[in-house]
Amino acid sequence: MLIVMDKEATPAQIGVVVRKIEALGYLAQPMPGGERVAIAVLRNPGPVDPAQFLDLPGVVQAIPVTRAYKLVSREVKREDTLISLPGLELGRGRFVVMAGPCAVESELQALTIAARVKAAGARIFRGGAFKPRTSPYSHQGLGKPGLKILKKVRDETGLLIVTEAVDEDSLKLVREYADIVQIGARNMQNFSLLRQAGHCGKPVLLKRGMNATLEEWLMAAEYIMAEGNSQIILCERGFGPSASMSAISWTWRRCRWFAGRPISPSWWTPATPPAGGTWCLPWPGPRWSPAATASSSKCTMSRKRPSPTGPSPFTRTSSPP
Repeated sequence: MLIVMDKEATPAQIGVVVRKIEALGYLAQPMPGGERVAIAVLRNPGPVDPAQFLDLPGVVQAIPVTRAYKLVSREVKREDTLISLPGLELGRGRFVVMAGPCAVESELQALTIAARVKAAGARIFRGGAFKPRTSPYSHQGLGKPGLKILKKVRDETGLLIVTEAVDEDSLKLVREYADIVQIGARNMQNFSLLRQAGHCGKPVLLKRGMNATLEEWLMAAEYIMAEGNSQIILCERGFGPSASMSAISWTWRRCRWFAGRPISPSWWTPATPPAGGTWCLPWPGPRWSPAATASSSKCTMSRKRPSPTGPSPFTRTSSPP
């Protein structure tokens, strides 16, 4: 349920409503809006009688929320969420590009790519210091030394930094070095990590798991927001196909369905190459970014490396005519 307060409601009146909700055994979460404050009623096992609140001073409406995900729903908050970063605000008009390597491998590699993506117009540098891998024998990231390299990238280029936290220990380190904390697709339903991300004090970029439904994705975002962090960016990275020749697949019908449903800004990732790194296949990444813009996405994330083997998927020659 959502309790909508009058424009002139005082902090004392808001406090009365909050205490009433808590006395009933529920969780109250005030949500200041552009014109008035709304208070979300959370952790209620069933419907809540609106009559319990309508007579309280300052209350205008008590609106039932029909979706399982409440705080990320437009039913609770109609305004878009704006992500506040140093010198940059995501979600307000301008389309933002994030780019960088999948993993930070060396200072030279990171600084070389950072200089190139900044020259191309990127505002945010992505690079993994901690990398969850399918194989336990693959490179798992540099860890803290990789975070120090990312800090040097920010200091020398001015690019903001986003990097992944893979568990609660790495989250403590990432929050110290990064401007945005990423929760990857493999951890989308790591509920303990999601709750901790809700207390990290930084914006969180949440990727959708390859086989997760859109509602499961939004419920994962709800875990973060229920802990008090509303600075969430939802990142679509595709879903697992039945064929083995491609790591991910896309459908813009999903993108259009998703547009306008959550309050958090959405990012789309046109960057993951086919499985095995088969760079010579025609790859539609360059066309996905304009399509993402048309589907109301606010940003795009691209993976870059300085010298790929074979044609790069980020050049015009690799995309279909």
